[in-house]
Amino acid sequence: MYSMDLKVRIFEACQAGESHCQTARRFSVSQGFVSKMMKRFRETGSLVVLEKEKRGPKFRFTRKQEEKLGKLVSENPGMNARQLRDKLCVNASPLTVWRALRRLGFTVKKTVMPAEQKRPDVVEARKTWRRRVARKKLGQLIVLHETAFTTNMHTTCGYAPKGERLTVFEPHGHRNTTTFEGALTPEGMIAPLVIDGPMNSLILESYSTNTLAKEIKLGDLLS
Repeated sequence: MYSMDLKVRIFEACQAGESHCQTARRFSVSQGFVSKMMKRFRETGSLVVLEKEKRGPKFRFTRKQEEKLGKLVSENPGMNARQLRDKLCVNASPLTVWRALRRLGFTVKKTVMPAEQKRPDVVEARKTWRRRVARKKLGQLIVLHETAFTTNMHTTCGYAPKGERLTVFEPHGHRNTTTFEGALTPEGMIAPLVIDGPMNSLILESYSTNTLAKEIKLGDLLS
């Protein structure tokens, strides 16, 4: 806690045109202290820290409010705790809302699906796909799988004692992407291919014609 005399001298220095950084260095205080003190003066006209008002009892949801909260979440599952609080017009913290949701059996989760799935043409195409899959035997279903990695996929920093350099050795390469492409069947992986670079339409067409086509049979369903 700094004395009022020091606060007054800091205030006068700032009023004389010194920057907060210069004033903080001259009086050996933090720049944040100077900034907050000047902000307090602009807002309240005083250098004295006003005593905070005593807080009342913590907010608690009534049974009726919890029922209303549950109904609101069911109708608007994408709303967060702050939005729910504002919608209910209650003086509760987000944590209090979250605890009430836990008591009601709600947990945080969200799976984002493409909105295009609701388009009529996409809905019909998905139904057709399911019917085609249902008519096929399990051994006729083939799923294309792709993954990629680079040699610079490692952490960029670590921990070491203060004053000591941290030196580690990682695989060094050309930093290009290496892609693995393959087809997954119930019996295992077929038509594997490793590409020195990312996948594109030309490589995929060549892979389908020259590699994958030799492995699949008539009647197989490719996904």
